[in-house]
Amino acid sequence: MENRGSIWRKWDLHFHTPSSYDYKNKGVSNQDIINNLKLAGISAVAITDHHVMDIDRIAELQRLGQKEGIVVFPGIELRSEYGGSESVHFIGIFPETADLKTLWTKLQVPLKIVPKDVKKIGNDFVYSDFKESSKVIHELGGIITVHAGSKENGIESISNVQKFKQALKKDLAVGYIDIFEVGQEKDIKEYIEIVFPHLKKDFPIIISSDNHNIMDYKIKSDLWIKSDLSFSGLLQVIREPFERVKIGFKPEQIKNYGTKKTKYIDSIEICKSNSSLPDEFWADNKKINLNPGLISIIGNKGNGKSALADIIGLLGNSHHGTFEFLNKEKFKNPKSNKSNNFEATLKWASGEEITKKLSETIDIKKVERVKYLPQRFIESICNETNSNKNFDSELKKVIYSHVDNADKHGYSTLDELIEYKTKELQDTITIYRDKVTKINEKIVNHEKLISLDYKTNIQEKLKEKQNELETHNKIKPIIVEKPEEDSNISEESNQIDNEIKKLRKQKDQLSENKTLLENELLTRKNEVESAKKLITRIDNLSLLFDKFKNESIKDLEVINFKLEDILNVSINKNKLNEYLIETQKKIRDIQDQLIGDKGIEDQLQQINVKTIELDAKLDFPNKLYQEYLKNIEEWEEKRKLIIGTTDIIGSLEYYNKHLLEIENAIPEELLEMENQRIELVKLIFKHIQKITDVYKKLYEPVQNSIKEHKLVKENYELNFEASILIQNFNNQFFKLVAHTRGTFHGAVEGNQRLNDIILKYNFNSVEDVIGFIDEIISSLKIDQRNGSMVDLESLFKKETTTLDLYNLIFSLEYLAPIYELKLGNKDLEQLSPGEKGSLLLMFYLLVDKDDKPLIIDQPEENLDNQSVYELLVPCIKEAKLRRQIIIVTHNPNLATVCDSEQIIYSHMNKIENNKISYITGAIENDEINKKIVDILEGTWPAFDNRSSKYFVKSS
Repeated sequence: MENRGSIWRKWDLHFHTPSSYDYKNKGVSNQDIINNLKLAGISAVAITDHHVMDIDRIAELQRLGQKEGIVVFPGIELRSEYGGSESVHFIGIFPETADLKTLWTKLQVPLKIVPKDVKKIGNDFVYSDFKESSKVIHELGGIITVHAGSKENGIESISNVQKFKQALKKDLAVGYIDIFEVGQEKDIKEYIEIVFPHLKKDFPIIISSDNHNIMDYKIKSDLWIKSDLSFSGLLQVIREPFERVKIGFKPEQIKNYGTKKTKYIDSIEICKSNSSLPDEFWADNKKINLNPGLISIIGNKGNGKSALADIIGLLGNSHHGTFEFLNKEKFKNPKSNKSNNFEATLKWASGEEITKKLSETIDIKKVERVKYLPQRFIESICNETNSNKNFDSELKKVIYSHVDNADKHGYSTLDELIEYKTKELQDTITIYRDKVTKINEKIVNHEKLISLDYKTNIQEKLKEKQNELETHNKIKPIIVEKPEEDSNISEESNQIDNEIKKLRKQKDQLSENKTLLENELLTRKNEVESAKKLITRIDNLSLLFDKFKNESIKDLEVINFKLEDILNVSINKNKLNEYLIETQKKIRDIQDQLIGDKGIEDQLQQINVKTIELDAKLDFPNKLYQEYLKNIEEWEEKRKLIIGTTDIIGSLEYYNKHLLEIENAIPEELLEMENQRIELVKLIFKHIQKITDVYKKLYEPVQNSIKEHKLVKENYELNFEASILIQNFNNQFFKLVAHTRGTFHGAVEGNQRLNDIILKYNFNSVEDVIGFIDEIISSLKIDQRNGSMVDLESLFKKETTTLDLYNLIFSLEYLAPIYELKLGNKDLEQLSPGEKGSLLLMFYLLVDKDDKPLIIDQPEENLDNQSVYELLVPCIKEAKLRRQIIIVTHNPNLATVCDSEQIIYSHMNKIENNKISYITGAIENDEINKKIVDILEGTWPAFDNRSSKYFVKSS
């Protein structure tokens, strides 16, 4: 069963082919078109050539597109009689199933686009009557899109100057247009905020490519449409103009699905566990592929809807195991034990699969993968207290009423008081976590420096440098003795020789000066950077101090103090700024001396030129000697560079020093930093404990009151607990660490091993927290299955690092003080806004930040229809954007008004051994649409009957 219902895909509803008279590249083939559309990620395209419908080309594009999963809609772009300097263009788009030949035949005459007539008068002179053409297109089953906004040939070219033209535009929009096509995203806001309210009607807004050359396919903004990949889906978009169309960035739903594969169920498959068993229930191996959005399970009463929800809850290890179908009174009845005859497999979008027999039970010790609210569970919560409209609010008021007035510090709500009492603690934790991040950066760097690979690399570089020095020593220039003075040599030669000596001496002095200046330049630049950093740091300190002053005003007023009574801070950057200006001037002076006009570089260049000129005038022996002096000078310079100093990266001395550091200083520094990090962890935990103590102290009075209240204690067994719990660690951990090797190899096995480690520790104890950290690190570096060492970097997923892992583990962000309400032995998890009726559902849909799949069995049962429509529908529509939601429902407001992405119709044939069948699809799917009407509306006649009566009454 492949149909997942409505899916977000990229569409292009304005696209030309070489059949358009103004196409830029007539040589492209239909296969080129499909290939490039696929490359661009387009799933649906409307062929909208000017004044023509090339049915042969469209038919071939449809055949080619079908192979690549691309739906091709036949369409046509027309020029209308309206407009000013630009005529208004509009487009007709038709179903992909349309009879192309018949369609094209019926369009030509009424739209005045008979090919021979077009050819006769020329494309630039062709136009079609907007209203008449729109009527014809609608009668033939098509829809109309019109250019709008800043797009060329748009409806805005009809001026608003005269009143009748304003009326004309409104008439065209409301009576004939289905979709507006704008030219750029900035046009959208104006249409939604101004145009549509004026028209008193909402329309889909799209952006399309208007491409005239597939080899240069560009689009200003992606057009995302959520629907069946069909014309029926496009019609549904017209009915849901805002929720089914997104322009630009990927919709939130698809982004979440792409980044949280472990949080979306891909499919559920139910089958017999043994082929020899009787054919009943799911005898035919039922597999359902699921949509990542809102899934509504519908069907008549007793037809297996809750059974499907229960099975997903079982495989997702929902901790709310109060199942409607999988219980001892029904399917798990010990007498027949039918549940033992069937098994189910739940597959996650990540590829992970979980298989269980339906006779199995929930393991509360394992991680809950789905949150399931069975109908029985919802009812039990809703009926446990008096029917207050805002249970959560009333509960907090009761809790707060037990807090002594002296401890309220002038705050009127529990939330305000908690924030007041914990703010500084949270700020302190943030500071310590920042320190952990910084020290982790140093630790990761040091660990790389002492790694065998890095040390080997440095040794190899040192060896290479030693070889370089040895080779350089072997090419030392052969000594050339200075020629003896010859009385026969002219006075001129002696003068030249003396001049060269003088120039070399000048050069040596200049080179020495150059080195001194370059060293000074480096020093000055370092000084400038340090001064700038100090200035920035002072500015940051000033901002922090201002923040501190603003936050302290109220407390200072309470104790009647002025800030200067307890704290004086004086900041003066004048000297620093003067120093910075002076040093920058020195840098400019040094640069002038080095590379300025007549600077050292210029002087050296002139000396080289003069030396070359003088060398040319020497006799051969002196030339040879001067060449030797030059070569030996260059050889010595090169040798100095090879040997270098401990500060010159890449030199022999640098590598010698670095190896000594790797063997001695760095391991000692690393050990010291690791100890500092553990101390920071202790400080973070200490402050988390302090926050927990705040919770305990605030909830302690009401807890004592419950213990003393006999009726509540005996009948409800309510318990309040504040403790430190580990939250969402598994998901964060496996976002970084892959299941491909090491201790956590295998998705199921790896998760289980991590859960086993977590269960060993009490996270209310700092010793246990440090023990947990040590075991996690040890389990990563050593494969606990066989004791072999593991390279940490080899465990990570793409684009994650050791630093990411250390920041996760040592920040303790996964530990949180939590307040829990327990009802007997039934864990209600975190008690937050909404525990009764609609507010219970609001909590799970909106307040709950958990992004695991949420399954709700008949949420409408405890609410009236008005509440369903006004409260629950908006909650579900918002929640489905960030998490997968599955609801079992009989209410059309939930399945249809919530615009479910997928409908699952469940049917049990009680004549044929209770065999269960499923039909899935989008609301716009013809078969599904009929099932919705029959099941939720009581058939069309019943719906029409009710509708007509409401209409008469409202009239």
